[in-house]
Amino acid sequence: MFNVSNISNSSCIGRALRAPLRMLPKQWNARIMQGRLRGYRWNIGAGAHGFWLGTYEAQMQEVFAQTIRPSSVVFDLGANAGFYSMLAAHLTGPSGQVLSFEPLPDNRDKILHHIAINNFTNWRVIPFAVSDKIETASFVIGAHHSMGSLIGDKSGRTITVQVTNLDSLCFEQGFPIPNCIKIDIEGAEVKALNGAARVLSTARPTIILSTHSQALQEESRSILEDKGYIVRSLNQKNISTSDELIATPQDGIPI
Repeated sequence: MFNVSNISNSSCIGRALRAPLRMLPKQWNARIMQGRLRGYRWNIGAGAHGFWLGTYEAQMQEVFAQTIRPSSVVFDLGANAGFYSMLAAHLTGPSGQVLSFEPLPDNRDKILHHIAINNFTNWRVIPFAVSDKIETASFVIGAHHSMGSLIGDKSGRTITVQVTNLDSLCFEQGFPIPNCIKIDIEGAEVKALNGAARVLSTARPTIILSTHSQALQEESRSILEDKGYIVRSLNQKNISTSDELIATPQDGIPI
C-alpha cells in the first residue's frame, strides 16, 4: 500500500493526498489496513491517519516485532493514544502484560476505548507520569492536546498529575517486572532512567527510547552504557546524532 506518511503534510502533494482523509468522521472505528496490527480497530479521531492506515513508523513496528516475545511484560511510558501499546499487546499475547503509562486524561480515554473495541485482556492503563521521584507535579500540556511533559514552561497550560518511578512500582508496589520498556516522554527520559536504576541493573529489560535533545541523548546513552547496555540507533543515523535508540543488555541477545 502507498505510504502517505512518507510525504510531508506541509507539501502541496501531502495536503492534497490527505484532504479526503480529513472528511472521514472522527468517531469512526476503522480496521487497521496493513502492518503488524492489520485487522484491529482504531478510532480515526485518535491521531494521525497513519495509525489506522497501518503505515505509521513502519520501521519502529518491525523493531517491536523483533523485540517483544510471547508472554513478555511491556511498559509503554508516554503511551499517547496507545498505538505501540496495542502492538505490544498483540505481540506478547494473552499470557503477557502491557502497561500504558499515560498522565493525560484525553489520551487515557482513547487507550481505554482501543482496549474495549479490540477486546484486549492483557493491557491496562496506569494514570501516572514516570520520573525519578514519587510526588504530585505540574504537567505541561503541549501545543497539541495529546502531548505534554513534566519538563517545560510551567507558565502555560498545566494539569496536576501523580508522578512515580519504576523502581518503586516494581520492587515496592508489586508491579510486574518488565522485559521491554518503551520511553517517549518529551524530555523526561533521563529522569525516568534514573528512577529505574534497579530495574535496569537486575531485570535487564530492552529499552526503546526517544530522546528530545542532543544533551538528553548523550546523558541517556551514558546511563545505559554504565548499566552494561549496548546502545544503537533505530533510524539509520549515526549513533551520536540519532534521537531514536534501542538499548540491549550486553548479557542479553541483541536483535
